[in-house]
Amino acid sequence: MTSLFRDCFALAAEVIDTVYGEEFEVTPMRAVAHDVNARHGVDTSRPIFRFFGSFVSVDAEYHAEGRRMPADATRASVAPSPTIDVAEGTLPHPVRKGDRLRRIDTGEFFDVGQPKHDDVGRLALPLIERQARAAL
Repeated sequence: MTSLFRDCFALAAEVIDTVYGEEFEVTPMRAVAHDVNARHGVDTSRPIFRFFGSFVSVDAEYHAEGRRMPADATRASVAPSPTIDVAEGTLPHPVRKGDRLRRIDTGEFFDVGQPKHDDVGRLALPLIERQARAAL
């Protein structure tokens, strides 16, 4: 049995992404040949598509390791770990690990990490930056 919150959230998911989100384009990628070290190529068996989602870039704190120094004795560095949050039901096709994603507003390119599903029908797409901000 689902809760009232889950039912209402599922009904509002597409509106949330359209109003508060931005547009992205997914280019499906796949391994070429049987070489694990080869670069991935475009997967022509799956279509290129666009969707609306919320871009989230949360900072993560890292400490230098090594030289036999404890983490609390080193200065912390901060690095963003971008993610896209999207209603899974609004995606016209599945997004897979390794697919190429373009942020339409900025022209940035990312590779998709392992998609993570939650219990309210949303999908978190962890991103790995491929190219710095394109010239606008």
